[in-house]
Amino acid sequence: MSENAANWSRIHAGDAPGVVLAVDFYGTGRQEATFRHLCDLLPDPVEVWHAVPPTPAGDWSAATGAGHLRKWTEGLNTVLAGRPVRAILGYCAGSVFASALADTLGELEGHRPQVVLFNPGAPGVATLTRDFRGLIDGMDVLTDEERATLLAEMTAIQQAHAPSALVPVAEQYAALYRKGCDLLCERLGVDASLSAELAAVLQLLPGLSDGGARRATRPAVAHRHLAHLP
Repeated sequence: MSENAANWSRIHAGDAPGVVLAVDFYGTGRQEATFRHLCDLLPDPVEVWHAVPPTPAGDWSAATGAGHLRKWTEGLNTVLAGRPVRAILGYCAGSVFASALADTLGELEGHRPQVVLFNPGAPGVATLTRDFRGLIDGMDVLTDEERATLLAEMTAIQQAHAPSALVPVAEQYAALYRKGCDLLCERLGVDASLSAELAAVLQLLPGLSDGGARRATRPAVAHRHLAHLP
């Protein structure tokens, strides 16, 4: 089977019955391990497919939460090829979409897969700020003073908005990240177009974050090891 399907990427091959799906948005500067790292630790040959995170290409940037879910649902027939879903994994904001995807599969197939969530929760300004801080802290090429200036601007943006003001905060964080990327590229002697490409990923955050926050979270959480899933 191909390593890719519409909006899905296979991150672990296996011949055990069923398929595991995973949803995570690891392009936001988070420092924790991803589901790819988890796959390296699996004791049994489970096939795992990862929802492809939104990219600046195409119409992802204009998609709503329901639009993201629809895009991931579209490619599932190719991914599953008639096989059942053993479980759906979700991390942080991805947990909201993992739960919603399980609801969708339940409606389509008459059986809602188990959902295993890691650090679950709807996205908010606090989580957005945590990830953005990780991005700035990771810009080692910048001076301590430059990073401190960016973080001070981040704090000012956060304090000027309500904790639920995801869209305006995300938009201003994206602009601030672009400023940091411009400094980074200038310091490294890299073409400025790279700065635009890096910042473009952050510009997807308003729609993604707001879409996730608007999804209703109703997960059936299974605190069990993947090797013991039915």
